[in-house]
Formats: sequence, structure tokens, C-alpha cells
Amino acid sequence: TISTKLNDKQLDRVFSAFIYELKSTNQWVRESCSKSLGIIATKASEKQLEEVINALMSGLKDEDKYVRVSCAKSLGIISEKLNEKQLDNAINTLIDGFKDKDENVRESCAKSLGVISANLADKQLEGVFNALPKGQIWAYFDSYEKALKEISTEWNEKQSNALIFVFKHSINTNNYKDKNYLLMRLLELISTKLNDKQLYLLV
Repeated sequence: TISTKLNDKQLDRVFSAFIYELKSTNQWVRESCSKSLGIIATKASEKQLEEVINALMSGLKDEDKYVRVSCAKSLGIISEKLNEKQLDNAINTLIDGFKDKDENVRESCAKSLGVISANLADKQLEGVFNALPKGQIWAYFDSYEKALKEISTEWNEKQSNALIFVFKHSINTNNYKDKNYLLMRLLELISTKLNDKQLYLLV
């Protein structure tokens, strides 16, 4: 991409331009900028990243539903770059997005939370699970499952232990039937990645 060929000063100008244009009166410009920020954020400095995440979170309040959808998606894309505080803020913003009046926005928030969930600690993951509305369960778990499958290296201990913790505390008779089914489907996926000690914890 072009961003890989830019020096720091040029890249800073690009970030500033995209963030500025997120306030454009043209909805298509705002949507395009929110998508672009999700793509080039991998090259962002800490300062730039802070500005990007704040702009995207603000964008989830945009009057145009397509801009809100795009901002939610970009938050999921950049999640691996975020520090703990930024990640918590992104998660809370996406959870708030479940209150959006537009179904596509709610679904985009669910999918981004699914992407983010692949790298969460147990308490964070449990919080996301508990916040899921019934209507977004399939979108979330489908995205979560895909994110886990795309992890090319061995899963780290945090990823595996987080899932074990949540499964032991989440699968119960009070859940929606679909939620328990999807939890079990994920359990089948992760069981092939666990060591003997972790498998024992599932019993």
C-alpha cells in the first residue's frame, strides 16, 4: 500500500487528513476515511493511534449508519495495536453500539467484538459474553470462530485459559439454546489446541 512508502512526516499528514475529514459534511467521505484509518492504523505511532481510536469511537455516534458500520469494523481491525486502556474503551464503545437503532450497526459491533475476543483475558471475555444481546449471538460467534482459526501460531496461554474460564462459567441452562450451541462449537475447536493440563481443567 501507499502508506508503507511514506516517511513519518508524510504519514502524520495522512492520519491528520483522514481524522479531519471524519467531520466532513459528506457522508461518503466520512465512511471512506473511517475505512482508511482501519487499514493504515497498523503504521500508526502511539500518539496517532490514540487519535485514530478516539475518532473511530466518536464516529459510532455519526448520524449516518454506514459511517457507524465502518467505524465499528475499523475498531475491530486495529484492536491488536491497542493498549489495555484503549482496548477497554473500544470494547465498551462497541457494546454500547448494541443499542444502535440500525441492525447493520449492531451486527458490525458484534463482529468486531468477535475479532477482539480472540485476544482477551478471561474477565474481559466473560464481560463481552454477558453483554451479547440475543439478536447478535450468531454474528459475534461466527466472527470469533474465524478469528481463532486465523491464528497461525500456537495459541498462547492467555487465549486458551480465557476460553476455559468462560466456558466453565457461561454454559448453563439460563442461556439461550443458540448461545450454548455456539459455545460448544467453539469448545470443539479449541480442544484440539489445548495441552493436557488445560484439557483437565475442562472436566
